[in-house]
Amino acid sequence: MSSTTPSLIQRATHKRNGPSLDAAFDFHYMGSSEFEFGTLPRSIRALRLWDQGTPLILEKLVAGTGEAIWYVGPEGRKGTALLTFEEDLESRFSRGRQEATGIQAMYRGADFTYGDPDTWLAVSDRLEREARAHPDEGSMPFAMFRKNKAAQTFLKLLRARRV
Repeated sequence: MSSTTPSLIQRATHKRNGPSLDAAFDFHYMGSSEFEFGTLPRSIRALRLWDQGTPLILEKLVAGTGEAIWYVGPEGRKGTALLTFEEDLESRFSRGRQEATGIQAMYRGADFTYGDPDTWLAVSDRLEREARAHPDEGSMPFAMFRKNKAAQTFLKLLRARRV
């Protein structure tokens, strides 16, 4: 794992369109304590706050291998998202990640014992209380999706404050 890619990536599965993120996505149990202390809600809140000032983008990112992922996040984190995606395509468990993402399994058919994730949220445990209103772009969370429909659902619900 490079020093610029996130160590905490929350796996999820897009279930259906629903009235809230919790209804539309099944957030997987991750096992590491970092995920248990409010990192996901703080990261979602940070994305929502960022979007109010500078709109988040939804864009298809294509790896050098031709495989693609849908990105939702700040413009300045696209490169990090693409690098994260490419690293996890090549390795079942990228060094430095707290948990396996399952990206390689979902794109290349490798075995993966933790469900069928199609959504990955790079969450940040570095969002300090006083910085939440104006987070540094370099520590901003972002989300990656296997399907455009899941990315659209996430962004729509995030903007509607349906968490």
